[in-house]
Parts: sequence; structure tokens; C-alpha cells
Amino acid sequence: MATHLRKIWLSVHSLTWLALPPHNRERMDRKWNQFVERIPLAYPLEQRLQLDYQRVIDAAGDDEAIYFLPTHLEAADEIIEYADARLDVRSMVSRVEGGAQAKERALGGDFLQGVEEDQRAAIRNRGLSDGVITADQLRLDGASRDAAPDLPPGGLQQTEIRGWMQAKAWGLDLLAQAESRGLEFDPATVEMEAFGGDWCYCAASFPIQIGRAIGLANPIERRFDLINPAEGPVLLQSEIVEQNIPLADNIRLFIWEYTDSHGPRYVAQFWEGIRGIMDRTHEAVVDLPADAADIVNLWGFPETRARGVDTPRRHGPLRLSVGSGGHTPITSSIVMTDGHLPLNEFRDALTSAEIRLT
Repeated sequence: MATHLRKIWLSVHSLTWLALPPHNRERMDRKWNQFVERIPLAYPLEQRLQLDYQRVIDAAGDDEAIYFLPTHLEAADEIIEYADARLDVRSMVSRVEGGAQAKERALGGDFLQGVEEDQRAAIRNRGLSDGVITADQLRLDGASRDAAPDLPPGGLQQTEIRGWMQAKAWGLDLLAQAESRGLEFDPATVEMEAFGGDWCYCAASFPIQIGRAIGLANPIERRFDLINPAEGPVLLQSEIVEQNIPLADNIRLFIWEYTDSHGPRYVAQFWEGIRGIMDRTHEAVVDLPADAADIVNLWGFPETRARGVDTPRRHGPLRLSVGSGGHTPITSSIVMTDGHLPLNEFRDALTSAEIRLT
């Protein structure tokens, strides 16, 4: 008799930062050491998250399962072993790592054809210039126009195609593994929550896209309290106030409190909940006084600083991009208050935002 799952946890490349203990020479590599606070904040946070993930697994009921996107780093493998020992068949690990051909062998001959059709749908729905990378081309060359100059120009960015191909493969693998293990769930009602890292990159793109790939009715809820936001110092030093506030079109709103030398202030982002490459993007139009809040980068500076404007003058409402994750060209705007706007007024303005298709 099949076990009906009420909830599935998605572990997205968890505990990567534990591969960089204080003595590790790779700490100085530019890939990791991108700003001075990064490793000193991300590493101890990951030590705490390791214990939090163990508690999630220990508390999992008989109607809960977990699916891992692995990294094959030591700490990441240890948490998989921890789950295997406690959840048995309800602990699943991706079998579709590697390139296009490996995915096709695991998922069947129509997988790459499906990715080709997804690109065609994206071009139609998003008004992109034609430039589909066919199943045969994906099989031979992947999605790299740099490595294969004969691939057609136009269409989607290669990182977006690769990201979607990986997310769709994970989603289909999750379905196949669940079935083979005697596990079943209803995409219309199952709860899914994601943990791991990093907040704006893998732990954004893949939960958002996997939900689309397997036809979920409700988004995979990304748990900021269980995710390492190592991309920038603002979110690394922020405390979550409220997360996964539901808005129109399955969009989710997140609000944090951030404190710097100027005192406490509030920060927010809008994120897609469910989105594939074939879907249009959104923006959130927020009505706030010009001196109450503005769009900043991951360091907390006004985005206009890159254009030489240190103190921006805004006219009209804020137009905020609703993010889809770092494997797509659609970033999530960060809006920060000036420190004087009360939380209730900030929240009211955000939850009243006009959500527009772009």
C-alpha cells in the first residue's frame, strides 16, 4: 500500500559553506571571498543551520519525505546519511546530476524534446526573438553558445536554459523516485518547503522552477530561516520579520529588519512562487513616499549609485522586479526604508502593491 505524503522537504545544495572552515586556503579564492563579511558570517550561520536541518529531519512525521539536491561535499553528504537513517525510503537523493545525455538516460528519450518545446513556449509567451536550441543540439552541445558557436542566437540565455533543464530533471526525478518507493502525493494539496543555499541563487531558482515542472498548485515555500543568504551583507545581517506572505499570481513577499550604523530599518523583496521559463515575469508597483524607501543593492546602497547618483530623487511609485532566481535574468529588487517608516505602514504598502505582468 502506498504511503500518502502530506509534505515534502527540498534540500537545495545544503551546507556548502561548511566546506570552508577557518583554516581552508580556498577562503581567499575570489569565488568565495567576494566581500569582507561573507565567510565570517556565512560559515557560523551554516554551523547553526546544520543543527536546524537535523531538527527538521528528527521532527518529520510518517507522512513527510525529503528530496536532496546534492553537492557531494562532506557536510552535505552527512546530512543525507542522517536523513537516510531516520526516514529510510522517504529520503531521496537526485539521480539526474550531470549533462544532458545523463539526464536523458535517466528520464527517457522525450526529456530533451520537452525542453525544446518549453523554449518554444517561452518565445511565444515572452515575446523573445527566435533561437531555440533543439533536443539534438542539447544532446550534443548542452546549452553553451560559447562552446558551440553554431548554436542559434536569440531565444533564452544559456544559463536560463541550463537552469530550467536541471530543475525540470529534478522535478521529474522526484516524481519517479516517489512512485518507485511506494510514495504518493497530490500536486494540488502537497506542502513543500525548501532549505539550503544560497537565498538569491540556487535556493531561489530551483524551488520556484521545480514547482512549475511538477505542476504544484501552491509554491514550494522558501524558508529564509533555514537558508543561507550569502550573496550580500544586507540579508546576511537581517532578521526575518515575516516570510512567504501570499500575493496575487502565487507571488511571495518577504520582510526583514536590518540594522546598520544608521539604526534599524526594514527591507523587503518580492519573489515568484511558481515560474518556468515559458512564463512571463512580474513587477510590483508600490506606493510609498519618495523619502520613505528606495531600491538598494545587496550592500544596502541605492542602485542609482552605479550611475553616479548618491542620493536618488524618486518621482512616483516604486517599480520592483519580482525575482525568479540567479539562473534567470530576472532579479528581485530590494527595497529598504529610511529608518523612520513604521513596519505596519511599510507592510500595508507592500501587500497593497499592484502586481503587473511584464
